[in-house]
Amino acid sequence: MNENDIKNILERFEKFGGEKNKREIKKQKTLILLSELAEFHFNEGDFKEALRYYNKIVKKSPTDIYSWCKLSNLLIKLGQFEKAEKKLKEAIKYNPDHGILYFNLARSLYLQGKIKEGDEAIYKSKTSLYPGKDNSENLVILYENIKEWQKCCEIEA
Repeated sequence: MNENDIKNILERFEKFGGEKNKREIKKQKTLILLSELAEFHFNEGDFKEALRYYNKIVKKSPTDIYSWCKLSNLLIKLGQFEKAEKKLKEAIKYNPDHGILYFNLARSLYLQGKIKEGDEAIYKSKTSLYPGKDNSENLVILYENIKEWQKCCEIEA
């Protein structure tokens, strides 16, 4: 299936889907465009613009786990750990059962030195990140990787 096939399917769906479906398709097209723009700016190193687009995406689609993760990971990369924490707590309100959000929250908390809160977040992440391992192993893995994350959060000049 190529781009034209997808375009044709969307056009037929819009034509026969009624007004509600047309609005949903328009929303999805907007989200795809915003996501492409965010990725483009990220890849170009324009992190400020990438942040702006990721914020627009999560505002329009607060259950979009992928975009919340991209937004929080970028904030962590920029060393904006408190902002990442705030955004992740907001994301968890919309998506309380997604372990990756708690895992990223733990990262932002540990990087701020909030060990107890980070421990609580990692336990809430359940075992969804590392199937077959219990939370104590997740915690060990997280502690082992904290130095590596600190390095990846640095932006080269």
